[in-house]
Amino acid sequence: EGVGSQARQTVHSALKAALEAQDVKLTPTLFACHGFQPSAAQIAASVAGAVGRKLNVDKLAEGIQAAVDEHLAKSSKLPDGLGRLIETARKRGMPIAVLTAVSEEAAQASLARLGVQGADVRVFSFPDTSKGFPRADLWAKLAKALGKSTRACLVAADDAGVCKSALAAGAKCVVVPTALSAHQDFCGADLILDAWDEISPRELLDTVIPVK
Repeated sequence: EGVGSQARQTVHSALKAALEAQDVKLTPTLFACHGFQPSAAQIAASVAGAVGRKLNVDKLAEGIQAAVDEHLAKSSKLPDGLGRLIETARKRGMPIAVLTAVSEEAAQASLARLGVQGADVRVFSFPDTSKGFPRADLWAKLAKALGKSTRACLVAADDAGVCKSALAAGAKCVVVPTALSAHQDFCGADLILDAWDEISPRELLDTVIPVK
């Protein structure tokens, strides 16, 4: 979901503004350590705990969530190369699925805005992120529901948390880091690209999950 909606920069901007309103500067290190939590509430609580002074966590979370909701409703855009990869995979008969921490209804609305909504796009919603998200067991549940081995699944990611959980589940993973996640460790990823259109979708699939 995250790689499709490209909302992390919005999270950064909203958190920076919300912290500045409480006289706190968002440093690159602070965001790198705490800005990749799976929900606005968890980001706010994690940052507040690291700052070492009392902050209004509810206001932080509300500011982040409001900005993300607006981004998803008005300005989110699926990367062209990722859209072509999805279409190429679809033509090969590969099921397309989305793993998300938002409700299925919200996810379907977001998919519609991104132009990939349809009966053949399965949504797997796990709103309870208290034990972390995404986790290896969630990828395994997704694969089982699709009737696939995780070894036959390809996960698109843009941050290390998604990548590592997918690899831990035994799935393949292709990563296109963003400016905010470029410093992260993507060791083990099957392919790391500078952009989704760096190679053709056919070449990408042939490299990672070749047709047998």
